[in-house]
Amino acid sequence: MVLLAIGVVTLLFLLVSHRLDRDYRRAGAVALVGHVLVAVVVIPRVPYSWDIAKFHEAALVVLAGGAPEYKHTVASFAAFQSIVYLLSDRTPMSLSVVNGLLAVLVPIPLRYLMQRLYPELRTTQLATLAVLFLPLPFFILTVPMRDALSVLVFATVLALFVATVTEESLWPAIAGLPLLGMLYLLRTELALVVLVGAGAAAAVLAVDSITGRPLPLSSMLVVTVPVGLLGFVLFADRFPLTRLNYIVSARAHGSAGYLTSFQYHSWADVFLSAPVRGLYFQFAPFPLQVQQTFHLLGALSLPVLIVLALASAVSLSEFEGDRIVLVFLVTTYLGGVLGYGLIDSNFGTTIRHRVPFVLLLVVFSSPVLDRWWSRLREADSWTS
Repeated sequence: MVLLAIGVVTLLFLLVSHRLDRDYRRAGAVALVGHVLVAVVVIPRVPYSWDIAKFHEAALVVLAGGAPEYKHTVASFAAFQSIVYLLSDRTPMSLSVVNGLLAVLVPIPLRYLMQRLYPELRTTQLATLAVLFLPLPFFILTVPMRDALSVLVFATVLALFVATVTEESLWPAIAGLPLLGMLYLLRTELALVVLVGAGAAAAVLAVDSITGRPLPLSSMLVVTVPVGLLGFVLFADRFPLTRLNYIVSARAHGSAGYLTSFQYHSWADVFLSAPVRGLYFQFAPFPLQVQQTFHLLGALSLPVLIVLALASAVSLSEFEGDRIVLVFLVTTYLGGVLGYGLIDSNFGTTIRHRVPFVLLLVVFSSPVLDRWWSRLREADSWTS
């Protein structure tokens, strides 16, 4: 029955991609084959279980007509997973194959974001390859859990909001509202950071309308500060100090834990520690913290993350694109990295949770990646 899932996934990819450019179709096809191989050969042999059994059990309960006794983020994904099981084999391997398709579709909304953020961008080929083949996201998005669906919905919601602003049409927003609701059910925190980013963009648009002229980038920071404070208030409401300390302690267990003795004694501690914990979230584990094979894979990805971060900084410092899109995406990125950073204290969890924000770094760095791609093509033409 897994063969049925592979066949259906292949057909769906052909249907979705046939109108897209040839470069994406080729790279996407290779990536899809890779995801299938990881699903069938690698994941069953990996000595890590994560929450695969929990999601599998919840899906079986739904198929039996019951209601899973888990929180809504697990139960809502169980509905999707049960549909996969209904149409194929009732094993996590079938979901892994479907997740491979979802992962291959992620570049479609992200390429739209690149082109709207940087209208002068010539090509997204290297950025598309990065989204498709960055090793850890590639693996994580194949694991039979909710990450692939969450990332695809997250990227699509971002693209629909950007379309609403840049195309001055309400239809993308109307289409995006159900997806935002779906994202809230799958990963509540991702939906909330999208709303914070949208609030920052709306604030800049409102001031632009009142003043009758576009705000300079330096002034936009002042305008978005109140929205950032609102995001902090939303975080505090969702995670009271006692609960926040409990979650941080619960996640900082085992050899994968980091900052294990850290505790928040006041909201000032939360505010002041956010930048450092955000850096841990985006870049950890560091080489001296490696104790397991999975930690080593995370540490080996550190140079790639640093390159993407530096390329993003260069691209944004030379920014000549849509200001509102910039405010929306950067606020969403910072809200997500800082928010997750304040909670996560486990390398395994952190590596999974930061996938959407690593992909946003690819979006931010796309002009530099475009330059590198052009130089590679020029060098290739000289050698040939």
